[in-house]
Order: sequence, then structure tokens, then C-alpha cells
Amino acid sequence: MNDEFFGLPKIHKSVEIQTAIKNQNSEYITILRPKDLKLRPIIAGPSCPKHWLSNFIDIILKPLSQYIPSYVRDDIDFLTHLPKHIDENAILVTFDVTSQYTNIPHDLGLNAIKYWIENHPGIIQNRFTLEFILDAVFILENNSFFFNSKYYLQIRGTAMGTKMAPTYATLVMGFLKQQLYRKLEEIEGPEFTHHFENTWKRYLDDCFIIWTKSSNALTNFERTLNNLHPAIKFTKEINSNNIPFLDILVIKNGTEINTDIFYKSTDTHQYLDFRSCHTAHTKRNIPYCLARKIFIYIYTFSF
Repeated sequence: MNDEFFGLPKIHKSVEIQTAIKNQNSEYITILRPKDLKLRPIIAGPSCPKHWLSNFIDIILKPLSQYIPSYVRDDIDFLTHLPKHIDENAILVTFDVTSQYTNIPHDLGLNAIKYWIENHPGIIQNRFTLEFILDAVFILENNSFFFNSKYYLQIRGTAMGTKMAPTYATLVMGFLKQQLYRKLEEIEGPEFTHHFENTWKRYLDDCFIIWTKSSNALTNFERTLNNLHPAIKFTKEINSNNIPFLDILVIKNGTEINTDIFYKSTDTHQYLDFRSCHTAHTKRNIPYCLARKIFIYIYTFSF
């Protein structure tokens, strides 16, 4: 049995759709086949037997994430790490890993898993040996899927959709950051490296930092970041006033940090009718996510 392959449209990245929403100013917009619409490739892992092995490995490895200094669990966790006051000349910077899941080489992923297990051996139960876990991750090399009446085998990276992918990517990026800390200490010294460890935060492929050094130093830092591994590349966005990260808009007001809920330009605040034919868990998840956003809103005004 093979996984099914499908694509989720990246509506928020389509300029044509953004323009149509702005110009039509309606609950429903009319636009046919936008040429700049891209798809996020997804493998329907639950439809394949190896899904259970992927789920099992995810359960074993996930506790290791807490030992990664930059790791944030979600947007609410991110809020707890934001300082109340910053340097007046600081700028807000985000980095994004380009096609993270599909660009992680298998050898890098296995080395990352080995590194975190060996450095935190007490987290994994003794009955699960390192050799067993590394052998079980063979699912990375056996990601086959069916698309357009043909069978394919993914030869690089991990599938976007398999259960262990987020934890796997988190451990890989945390492993690379350990290398980054050592390089920064050589280049910038221990004081800046300590500041970086405390302020650099990451959720999967999204990274955030409050930058306090010069623009030239930021350019050098970006170069260092992109030289960590030939397969892993970062793009950056900078802003002196405000910048989005996850569902949060981080706002710099002088020396103070304020936050608000962030909505993408394509968000029309339209939601599924609960009487629709969508699956029950999808419909239940919508009010849950809205309640989380309300909590974020309340939290920001008590921050």
C-alpha cells in the first residue's frame, strides 16, 4: 500500500488572490486559475501501514525537543519568551528555512537524532536502543506515493504529512544550531553567543530574533547561517517597527515590545458551516483555534 499524494494551495502567497480580495471586497471572490498559486505537497501518511511506525518513532523522539534552547512549542509559548523591553535601536528579524522537510538529507537527519539521544540518554527508555531507533527511521528512505496514475519514491528529505516529520525537523534544526553557536562564539565572542541563545526562537522552519548589532553584522550572520549545511538555506525579513511570527504580530514601540493577533491578507474570516459535509474533527478544530486566538489577544494585553 502506498501513500496518496496531494497539494494544499498556498492561498496567502498568491498576489492575484490578495488583489482580488482587496478589489472585490466581498465574502466570496471570483478568480479563475491564478497563475501564481503554488501548492504545498502533502503525503497522506495515515493511509499507509508505515504510518504507525512513524507515529511510534515520533512518540520516542518528541521529548528530546525540550532540550533545544531555541524550540518553541506554539504561539503561546513564544509569547512567554518575548522580552518586555529591548534596545531602542534593535530591529525585528525573521528567518525561514527554504522547503525544510524535502531538503533535509538523510545522513544529516540520522546524525541529528544520534546527537540528541547520546547527549540526553536518560530521556529514551532503555529498551529502545540507538541502533533500533536509527534502523526504524528507514521510513525516510521508503516514502513511496501514488500520484496521477504513477508510483513514485521520494529520494531526498522526509514527507510532509508523515507523523514524525515535525519532531524530526526540529531535532535537525536544533543540531545545526549547536554548530551555529560554536561558530558565533569564534566570530562574535561568548557575550553575543549567550544573547543569541536567549533570543533566537524557532518553530519548525520559522525563526525569530531581536537583532541588536549592526546591519553588516546581520549580513555576516545570514551568511554564516546559510553555510551551516549546503542543503539547508534561509531567507530573511527585517523590520524596525513590526513583524509577523506564527499568529502573532510583534510590534516594537520605542524600547517596548507589544503584540497583537496577526491575520494574513487573504484571511476573510469566513468559516465552515458546522452542518457541512467536512469531517467532524475538522469542524471541531475551527472553534478550538479561534478560542486560542482569543486567548492570545487577552494575553497580549496582560503582557
